[in-house]
Amino acid sequence: MIVDVYPRTLPLRSYLYMMNTRSDRPPMTQLAMFGATSMPSTGRKSPSTTLPQYLRDNIADPLQLNPEQLAVVQAPQGPILVIAGAGSGKTKVLVYRTAWLIASGIHPSRILLITFTRKAATQMLNRVQEINPLPRHNIHGGTFHSMAATWLKTHGSALSLSSRFTILDESESASLLHVLASKQHLTQLKGFPNKRTLLAIYGFAANSMATIPDTIVRVYPQYEAYTTQIEQLHRLFRDTKWTQQRFDYDDLLLLVHRLLMEQPETAARLITRYQAILVDEYQDTTRLQAELVRLLGISHRNVLVVGDDSQSIYSFRSADVQNMQDFPLLFDDTTTFTLVQNYRSTTPIVQVANKVLEGAPHLHPKTLLAQRQSATRPQLVQCPDEPTESTYIIEQIRGLQQQGLGLHRIAVLFRSSAHSYDLETALARYHLPFVKYGGLALTETAHVKDFLAYLTVARYPNTRSAWHRLLLLVDRIGPATAEQIITSMKTAARPFDMLRQHQGPAAHDLNHLATILTQLHDEEIPLGLRLQAILDHYAGPLKRHYPDDMRERLSELNYLTQRFKDLKDLDAVLEALNTPSRSTRKESSGHPSDTLVLSTIHSAKGLEWDAVFLIHVADGQLPHARSLSDPANLEEERRLLYVAVTRPRYRLWLTYPLNAVATGGNRASGRVSRFLEMLDDTILDRVMIA
Repeated sequence: MIVDVYPRTLPLRSYLYMMNTRSDRPPMTQLAMFGATSMPSTGRKSPSTTLPQYLRDNIADPLQLNPEQLAVVQAPQGPILVIAGAGSGKTKVLVYRTAWLIASGIHPSRILLITFTRKAATQMLNRVQEINPLPRHNIHGGTFHSMAATWLKTHGSALSLSSRFTILDESESASLLHVLASKQHLTQLKGFPNKRTLLAIYGFAANSMATIPDTIVRVYPQYEAYTTQIEQLHRLFRDTKWTQQRFDYDDLLLLVHRLLMEQPETAARLITRYQAILVDEYQDTTRLQAELVRLLGISHRNVLVVGDDSQSIYSFRSADVQNMQDFPLLFDDTTTFTLVQNYRSTTPIVQVANKVLEGAPHLHPKTLLAQRQSATRPQLVQCPDEPTESTYIIEQIRGLQQQGLGLHRIAVLFRSSAHSYDLETALARYHLPFVKYGGLALTETAHVKDFLAYLTVARYPNTRSAWHRLLLLVDRIGPATAEQIITSMKTAARPFDMLRQHQGPAAHDLNHLATILTQLHDEEIPLGLRLQAILDHYAGPLKRHYPDDMRERLSELNYLTQRFKDLKDLDAVLEALNTPSRSTRKESSGHPSDTLVLSTIHSAKGLEWDAVFLIHVADGQLPHARSLSDPANLEEERRLLYVAVTRPRYRLWLTYPLNAVATGGNRASGRVSRFLEMLDDTILDRVMIA
C-alpha cells in the first residue's frame, strides 16, 4: 500500500491566512473543518470550579516571580506569545503558568507541555509536579516526537497504522536508505549524495512542508542534477517504511499531521483531549511543528508559546525563525509578553549582548536588563596567530583555576568544530583534560586516527589495531589479507620486511609503505620531514576514502605537521595525539569537575558557565564565510554570536587571530567579526597580544 505521508503545501502566508481560526467562532465551528458534528467525550471529568484562592496565591507569589513573569502566569486564558530574553527565567514561567492553569480549573491530564529534549521535558515536568495543586495527577508532556509516537499508538489505526509499528533511529534509517540506493545502483553515480545527506534532504523537506525538488533548489543546489533520482528514491524509501511499519522521527510528525487533516472523528477526539497547550523554545520549531500546534489548539485556543527569536540558530535543522512572527497569524487576538530581566549574566556582559543585536532586522525588539552587577568587563583580545591565541587562553584558564574555579565551570566556544583544533593540541601539551560537545575532537577524526596509525606502527610495531587500520588503507588489501600480513609479522625480527616480501596485486603499494615506515624510524631525518612523508603517502588513500572533503582533511593534517614538527621525537607527537579528551553529541553539564568544556555554539545553547572564552570571532569565521552573501544566513550568524555571548555568568573573553591556519577551508579575514566592530571601549576592554 502506497501512502503519501508528506503534506501538500501552499505558500506560507497564504496557508496561514487560509487556515487561521478566528476567536469569534464557537468551538464547534472551529472543528467543522474536521467534519465533527458533536464534541466527543474524553471520558474524563475536569474540575468545574477553580481551586481555593490560597492555592492560587501560593503559585502567583511576587516573591518567586518578577512583575513580568507574574503577568504571564496570571494572564487570561487564550493565545499567548512570550518573548523570553536570554536568562530571563522562561522555564520558571512555564512551570508556574502550568500550575496556575490547574489551580484555575483545568485538570492536569488535559494540559500538554511540549519541550525540545527529553532531558528538558523530564526536568520541567518534575518541577511542575513540585507545585502541582493536584499532585496525584500528572500533566501530559514530552518532545514533539515522543508525543507523536504516543498519539499514533492510540489513534494510528485510523490511518491503518499497526499498533506495533517501530521507530527507526538515525543509523537505522541511514542503513535502510543505503540499501535501497544500492539496489537502484545510485551509489555508483559520481557525486550522488551519501545516505546522511539524503536523510538531511528528506528531513528538511518534511519539516519545512516543502517538496523534494524545492528543497534541493533552495538548500542543496549542488545535487540539482540528481533531483529525479533523489525524488524517486524518496518514494521508494517512504513506501518501504510503510510496508515494514517502521518509521523515522520525521514520519511520526507527518503521520500525526495527516491524521489531523484527513480523519475528522479521530482528529476531534485528539484535539478536544486538551484544554491548554504550552510550548517551550518555540523559536526552534519547524513549519510542520508550528502547524501541529495550531491544529491541536484549534478548539480551545488556549495556547502559550515561549521563545526568543534572537536565539533562533537551527535553520539547518529546518527551524523557522519566522514562526515567532507568524504565531499571531495562527491565533488571532494573541497577547504578547516580553521578559527582559536577565538573571544569568553581569551588566557588562549583558551590555555586549544588547549591542550585538542592535539594528538586527525582523526580530521582536527587547533590551536585556541584568540583575548581576560587576565592574569586570568582557575582553576583546586580538592575537597574531592561533598558537598565541591558544597560549593566551590556557594562561587565563590557569589563572581562573588558581582563583578556585573548577575546569567544569569554564567553557571555550566556537563557530565550527575545526576552530578548536589548535587549542586541543595545546591543551594536550599542558595536560589539561577536556570534553568536546557538538563535534569530534581532532584526535577522534578518522583521518587523524589514520595519521596516528603510521606513527604507532613505526614506533611500536607490535600494535595490532594500528596495523589493521593502516593496512586497510592500502588499495586491494581487505580484512582477510590484512590479518594474514599481521600474523606473519608476529615472529618476524624485522616486521617491515614482511611487507616487502608480500606477493600479489598490492605488492608495490606495500613495499612503498615499508619504505615510509622505515624513514619514520630514522632519527637522522628531521621530524618535520618524516611527518611530511606520511602526508605524501597518505594523500592517495585520503582521496580514495574521503573524496567529498579530502581537501579539508588534508589541510587539518598539514596543520598538525606544522604544529608538531618542532617537538623532540615521535614519542612526543604520540603523546600529543593521545590527549586526555573525549567528544559527545549530547549537550550536558554532567562531566567530571576537572574537565574543561569545549563546545560549538550550537551545542552550547541552553547551557551556562561562570567563565566563557569565545574564540575565532574573526570575519569569515563568525560570521562564517558562506553566510556573507545571504542576508538571512548572515542574520542567523549574528544570532549565533548573541547565543554565545549570553552563556557566561561572570567572565567573558572574545578572542580572534589575525593570522589563522586554514583549517576547515575557512581562513580568517584578519579583522574582528563585523558584529563586534561597533563595540566601543565603554563596554569592553581591548587587549592586543604581540
